[in-house]
Amino acid sequence: MKEKEKTKVKIKRSSFVLTAIITVPVFFLIGLLLGDLIIGIEGIKSLDETLLILIKYAIGLVFAILGLALAAPTYLFLSFLSRKVEHSLEKYSSKEILMGMIGLVLGVLLAVLIALLIDIPTKTDGTRVVINVCVGILLGYLGMRIGSRILYDVLPATNMPRPAKLTTTANPNAIVLDSSSLIDGRVLDIVRTGFLTGLIIIPNDVLLELGRIADQTDELKRNRGRRGLDIVTGLQKEKNITVSVTQLAVQAKDPDEAVVKAALDAKARIMTGDYNLGKLAMAQKIDVLNINDLANAIKPIALPGERMTVKIVKRGKEAGQGVAYAPDGTMIVVENGAASVGNEEEVLVTTSLQTSSGRIIFTRIEE
Repeated sequence: MKEKEKTKVKIKRSSFVLTAIITVPVFFLIGLLLGDLIIGIEGIKSLDETLLILIKYAIGLVFAILGLALAAPTYLFLSFLSRKVEHSLEKYSSKEILMGMIGLVLGVLLAVLIALLIDIPTKTDGTRVVINVCVGILLGYLGMRIGSRILYDVLPATNMPRPAKLTTTANPNAIVLDSSSLIDGRVLDIVRTGFLTGLIIIPNDVLLELGRIADQTDELKRNRGRRGLDIVTGLQKEKNITVSVTQLAVQAKDPDEAVVKAALDAKARIMTGDYNLGKLAMAQKIDVLNINDLANAIKPIALPGERMTVKIVKRGKEAGQGVAYAPDGTMIVVENGAASVGNEEEVLVTTSLQTSSGRIIFTRIEE
């Protein structure tokens, strides 16, 4: 515990030293510039030259001490500012940021070139510096804005799917898909029926996970991964939805975390067949659409007292139980059907149980 505390102190000291290395020289130069202005005042510039130099450097020293005193507040302010900038850049892709930085540099270089080629008539050098700085800021900002737009307007060949933009309110028409829903494949059928429209968001981490599964040596896993990728291709061809593949600004630890982060960023819902992911998302106040719940909701309801004919295929977990399956895959537990495994029997429905993993119908063979 003490070692951790020492490490934290060292980190704070190193941050303070690095900030002081910047603030002290900057404030010292500001002091020298201010000293030049002061010793140029009528009545002061007539003093002895040595005294004027001492005044100038004394002012610079005072400002250097001020810079040292302001090193810690400056570090805290820069840390706060960097977090704000990082948060504001989350909605932009890395390519947009790169193009924006290139535009910023070009804008500043253009401002420097203008300052060198055009001599702005001013009364003082200070006014000229202020004008040049303002021109540099303006051209730098314009260059950054234009550079970030070039990626999508002028260079379409380099485009990647644009990340879903952040919204201030919940977006009920945006849905994030995870790997289980894509491997399941029923989401494509739901889209084709028109029950699901709007924006479909697929985190890039999910596509990478499907690619890793498709490269497995196990044939079953390989087929599942390929099916998920085929479903993505099928969704992209549908006209009543918009598919967006997003790249998170901050790398996620695993695909499930990427799905949750994408949903939080876009204020979207999650569609999944993964029970654990659904619970994780609901814990963070994200609406979850469970494909299994939807499938169970539209299955025909077997009411108590109804009769049906089933083929008992195996023994159940409890003594005397048999297990059968409906054509849609619903499990049917037959209370006294263990002796009839392999035979078709007419059974009477006693009750049914609805779960997130499916519906279970309990029946018995009438004696």
